[in-house]
Amino acid sequence: MTGATHLDWYMHDPAYAHVPRELRTAGVSGVAIVKVDQPTGLYRLPATDEFTLQLISCGDSLGRMDHGIVCDTRARAGQLAISPCRTELTYDIDGPLGLLIAVLPRERLRRAVEGRSERYWVGDFGSLHTRLFEDDTVRVLMLRLWDEAAHGSPYGALFADSAIDTVALALLAASGERFAPHSSARGGLAPWQVRRLTDFLEDRLADDVSLDDLSSLAGLSTFHVCRAFKQSTGLPPHAYLRRLRCKKAKALLTATDLPVTEIAAQVGYETPQAFARMFRAEVGTSPTEYRRERRS
Repeated sequence: MTGATHLDWYMHDPAYAHVPRELRTAGVSGVAIVKVDQPTGLYRLPATDEFTLQLISCGDSLGRMDHGIVCDTRARAGQLAISPCRTELTYDIDGPLGLLIAVLPRERLRRAVEGRSERYWVGDFGSLHTRLFEDDTVRVLMLRLWDEAAHGSPYGALFADSAIDTVALALLAASGERFAPHSSARGGLAPWQVRRLTDFLEDRLADDVSLDDLSSLAGLSTFHVCRAFKQSTGLPPHAYLRRLRCKKAKALLTATDLPVTEIAAQVGYETPQAFARMFRAEVGTSPTEYRRERRS
């Protein structure tokens, strides 16, 4: 994946220098919207951790859109396209088009989708990435965002942030995604929170994870996240992390010849003694004895 952003490409890439364009930013987070008069031609964009939401404002053109899957299509005013993240993009059009293009960071939309729906989101819009589509809500909000971005007023920024959230949820609905209702125990975490927190802990076995980290990810107070985590998983966060570390250590002891000191560091213990105490408490034997037993 390149380090460039889609906005960098639209505004500075030599291949796009001949295209008339105007840039505005919307919302407190400064989401970029570019208005372009795109001539006939072939355009290739880099893979980034962003979506580009495109509204065709005028024109009628045959073309080919490659979002990882090639689609031959006819582009008309009012239609929309949403590119996937982390995918090189290609557009080949045989006639000029007027476009409004919003560059939407994946993390910005993730916060919108998960914060509003209280569900874990996989990070794409499914079949919407493979075709042009129409959606009155998204189309109207794109036009309003462009207008509001010209004013720069506090009210406009607040409106824009809410509109971007609504765009994300409208795209999710248009993609056909449906969330099943959850039935978490009273006081426990929602499924998306459990998934996010347990994934976070698994990815950071060697780190000093704090309750502040977990509360920020779940959008809860430190007291509530600790109590709700235990209610949902059966263990408080520190005990859950210790069990994950022990599971990883057992795999390394069995499948590798790494020294115990190195395994201790990989699973978050500064000294072999601290690692050995944890391991014995969880498994009932020392790391060295566990390795010997598994290899005998």
